[in-house]
Amino acid sequence: MESKQKVICLVGPTAVGKTDMSIKIAQRFNLNVISGDSMQVYKGMDIGTGKISREEMDGVRHEMIDILSPEEEFSVKEFQTRVRELMEREYKNDNIPFIVGGTAFYIHALINDFQFDDEDHKEKEARVQYYETFSSEALYEKVKALNEDVHINNRKRMIRVLVKHDLGAKPSHDTEEKYDALIIGLYDDRDVLYERINERVLTMISEGLEEEVSNLFETYDLSKTALGAIGYHEFIDYFNGKKSLDKVIEDIQQDSRRYSKRQLTYLRNKLSVEWYKVGTDEAEIFERIETFIKKSH
Repeated sequence: MESKQKVICLVGPTAVGKTDMSIKIAQRFNLNVISGDSMQVYKGMDIGTGKISREEMDGVRHEMIDILSPEEEFSVKEFQTRVRELMEREYKNDNIPFIVGGTAFYIHALINDFQFDDEDHKEKEARVQYYETFSSEALYEKVKALNEDVHINNRKRMIRVLVKHDLGAKPSHDTEEKYDALIIGLYDDRDVLYERINERVLTMISEGLEEEVSNLFETYDLSKTALGAIGYHEFIDYFNGKKSLDKVIEDIQQDSRRYSKRQLTYLRNKLSVEWYKVGTDEAEIFERIETFIKKSH
């Protein structure tokens, strides 16, 4: 049986500190970073997506950032295709690909041998991303309008019902892992993480998020994928005079906290993640990666 090629992934919830750790890992082991974030592919969506700056990159090469116009749709299928091409380039150069992110489902689809032959897949994934940003209450109201009987706590089923109604799309199936993957997960105490998320949103506002979103709305006819991004769609009612800026901030904070919780749940349920507490297990992480790189197949 042919041995699987190696890949290293760094995952974790929003605002946990993946960016700082990714640079330390990349520099220590001479790796290039491939972003696993579904929204950082968009040019001009910088502040709201927490996109790494040139200064923060500190000379480390980054891929899958600023590759699309916000008018273009982006799907998990396209992510899988593009990233696997980048991974092949890394293998040809005798490097191990280093994926940092991001969107948990995208990482799952990359590591596992997901097959996509649905012609409507781009549109389907755009709808899933769009509905993921809704609160459970908002999803429930939409589902009720379709006369569907789904419990408000079952987010996954509510989203599936809405996407099926929109497109008649069928869900993908899990398959075995395609790569020999080391998945490092960063976590922190929930209260600490939520406070960091709240502070991060305030920092985004002070750095000019409102102006960034306003410019995007004025310049582009945003794709459903881009418009579904947390930190962007919350401004729609604000620009229409139906919501205060304080309410926008509150909504972004709440949506970000909920998304963080869903990220963790997905990572724990779907992927074989080795978890490390941020800020305390750095040396252990380096040691684990070194062992992984050196091990023979």
